[in-house]
Amino acid sequence: RRKLPSMDPALRFGDAVHRALDVRQQGGGQAAMEAEIDLAFDGVSVAEDEHRTPGRAKEVAGLYGVEYAGDWAAFEVMASEKAGERELGFVSWVLEDGQGRMDKVCRVMWQFRIDGVWRDRVNDKLYVKDTKTMKDCGSWDHVHAKYHMSPQLKLYCWSQGVNDAVVDSIVVRPGAVRVTARSKPRTEFNRLVLHWSDEELQECRRDTLFKLGQWLTACGREGQPPPMTGAPESCVRFGRRCPYYDVCQQR
Repeated sequence: RRKLPSMDPALRFGDAVHRALDVRQQGGGQAAMEAEIDLAFDGVSVAEDEHRTPGRAKEVAGLYGVEYAGDWAAFEVMASEKAGERELGFVSWVLEDGQGRMDKVCRVMWQFRIDGVWRDRVNDKLYVKDTKTMKDCGSWDHVHAKYHMSPQLKLYCWSQGVNDAVVDSIVVRPGAVRVTARSKPRTEFNRLVLHWSDEELQECRRDTLFKLGQWLTACGREGQPPPMTGAPESCVRFGRRCPYYDVCQQR
């Protein structure tokens, strides 16, 4: 498995916030969350113009606790940072080499690490819990559509046998040079409660298996390199170039 020599500032900041909220889910207070953030940034040099600093992560963790102070009265945490795997299904693919064409079958395991599983104390409904940090968000309608269509969230739910998710979007903007009445909040929270039917979750599972079958078939053609992953426009997303771009460009 390839590993990056360093972590993108956005990913590093998101990791620090996730680790702090894991502490919160397990009953830790602000001091314990801040200690976890210090560990996440241990040995890391933050650029002078980078606003996603350890101090800002601690500020966000504190504000999150204020924003969602009623969480534990409304929900019981059933699991925090839950990791595991579940059989997604079997996929058919084709191997083509110098000896001919052969139909193959592959068993696929879906591996997951879920931020949390929460239970509603009133109606006993279970939710997958996820937190997303971002530099900006456009409109909240856009954010809702993005996460409602997310295969990751759908398969998280499928893996746990639930149909609903609680997704917290945390926007962490750089500080404005001059604050005006039209300035957006420096830190902004929005909680989405998403629902999918059993049919939608099964559709996502089937689509994933279908795409894997296409990928394996493409990789199974002798003498032909495997296709690039994703769409070409995915090489640059959210204003950042893929960290593996230079390797892709080698002849």
